[in-house]
Amino acid sequence: MNDIDEMDHAPAEPPLFHPAPGQDVEGPRIRWAAIIWGAVFAALAAWGLWHTAGAGRFGALQENIVSFLMLADAATITIGVILTIGAVVLIIGLVGIARQLQKRTSPGGVVALPPRA
Repeated sequence: MNDIDEMDHAPAEPPLFHPAPGQDVEGPRIRWAAIIWGAVFAALAAWGLWHTAGAGRFGALQENIVSFLMLADAATITIGVILTIGAVVLIIGLVGIARQLQKRTSPGGVVALPPRA
């Protein structure tokens, strides 16, 4: 006999849990942070693709970046850092608002699944 035949085989559990009708069961949780951050990165990727797709647009973007960096002083860089931090805080706030709205729309913060027929 081989090792597989000698193993204890536990009975298989049912594949799905069927709650009683009307019983509140926590449903799948929506990951709002992933959705919102994914949308932000998709928008940044689309913007970057648009700028690099055309030869004229890419050259203009390079010239703008170089001229900005040559003229930037400490105040300009400080404002840029503050605006970047503000954008990140804004996105984090949107994620928090989306989570709170999701919790408020479901009774007790738990999503009720409809009973199976």
